[in-house]
Amino acid sequence: MGKKSNSRIKTYANYQCSKCSKKRKSIGNSQLCRRCYAMKKLTVKSGNLDIDNFIKRTQSSKNTSIGGHFLEWEPYDNFENIEYIGKGGFSQIYKATWKKNSGISFNGDIHRSETKVVLKVLNNSQNMDKEFLKELEHTFQFDTKFRNQIIRCFGVTQDPKTSNFAFILEYAHYGDLHNFLYENFEEFSWKIKNQYLNSIIEGIKEIHEKKIIHRDLHSGNILVTKHSSGVFDRVIISDLGFSQPATIDSNLTRKSQIYGIISYMAPELFKNQPYSYASDIYSLGMIMWQLTSGHKPFHDQEYGPKLILNILDGKRPKITDDTPESWANVMKRCWHFDPSQRPKIEEIWALTRKFKVYNRDNEDYIKKKHQDSWLEIEKAEKKRLEMIESKKPFVKNPGYEHPNSRYYSTSLNSMLESINSTITDPFSNDHFDIMDSNKKNEKSKSSMQIKLCFATYPNALYLIHNQIVRIDSDVGVILKCESGQHVYGWVVATYNSDP
Repeated sequence: MGKKSNSRIKTYANYQCSKCSKKRKSIGNSQLCRRCYAMKKLTVKSGNLDIDNFIKRTQSSKNTSIGGHFLEWEPYDNFENIEYIGKGGFSQIYKATWKKNSGISFNGDIHRSETKVVLKVLNNSQNMDKEFLKELEHTFQFDTKFRNQIIRCFGVTQDPKTSNFAFILEYAHYGDLHNFLYENFEEFSWKIKNQYLNSIIEGIKEIHEKKIIHRDLHSGNILVTKHSSGVFDRVIISDLGFSQPATIDSNLTRKSQIYGIISYMAPELFKNQPYSYASDIYSLGMIMWQLTSGHKPFHDQEYGPKLILNILDGKRPKITDDTPESWANVMKRCWHFDPSQRPKIEEIWALTRKFKVYNRDNEDYIKKKHQDSWLEIEKAEKKRLEMIESKKPFVKNPGYEHPNSRYYSTSLNSMLESINSTITDPFSNDHFDIMDSNKKNEKSKSSMQIKLCFATYPNALYLIHNQIVRIDSDVGVILKCESGQHVYGWVVATYNSDP
């Protein structure tokens, strides 16, 4: 007696394609291999040669043969129930329903049921250039069934009203990490924090292993959705290397463009240093803090030059009382002022493995093999519950968001130019005559003490915003204007004190 026929296995068995005659896995009952089926389906042209060529390249990618899928061009009228849900720095975000029996699913089947997706409509993208397609290319690199920490992209469509292009993305059921924490923080135990952190770290590790720098990591780009198993949540990273507008001037190189959210950005970026793996690590440190506090970093402070200057001077969020010491140590290393002192993602991954150990189901095994980690997390969880019970706030000004706060990426070039123009270099001969020993024999002891303070604490210079500091050629008079009262007071006290 022969084996009972299994239509699914028969459908996906190696089959000689009726078009290319190569033996490949077939799609449905079409007698076509994946590649030829996609070529046949791609009848609607996007009108953008770069997009068309990229979609065609994905059809022959090795990702397709190891569990991924190819991207596709999808007519806009195959989506319904389109609803605006928010905006990014250079896009509008909509959720939509992908109609039944349209498009191709991850395993190659035609969609048999309606599917929720996100349409990320790119502002002013009618003439989208090759450089701007990097997000699509980067996302596709991770699109296999073995990758779970990076958002999945189905393809591209175009809004017929505006002619703006849109990426068709995986729908995150619980939204971004910030909103998830806002709604669930009291239930967000240290066990869950560890699970989320490990997922985020593994996602960044995958990105860096592909030689990609994200450049815009923040809680709005960390999404929470349902895992296919239904047992636990899935945390995914979105917006890969995509923090620039579609119509960026090709004559203005990307290296000179500074985009992002101030509170998550590494301080060296404000000094025109390039994005790097280390700047991603700094952002991870801020996300770690947000997991512990439930708030965005510097949530109660005005978004603008003053915040940049504070960060440059070393200001970081206050660590919550319940944070385990090992977690705090990793976090502080991540947000170190010097990028060379920050750990690489591989080291962070290794350091936080003990956090992941805690999440195993066998508590007896954990207590026996990883007692220190177990006790540390248990102590942190006990403290967390005590703080909730006593209504002790985890942060200063809990629940308050400064009215001028901003949490989507914007260009910071003009703001940084304004800051740089108002900061006077204290070691310049044009402004500090005490530095030119050829002009004056000796300044007062007070002036020399100021000089020493500036030399010892160079970061304090960045706090002097919108004010002029000048020591005149005779007695050293400090002139003050506008802001920085506490800095002014410190300088005056130093000036007036005896050496």
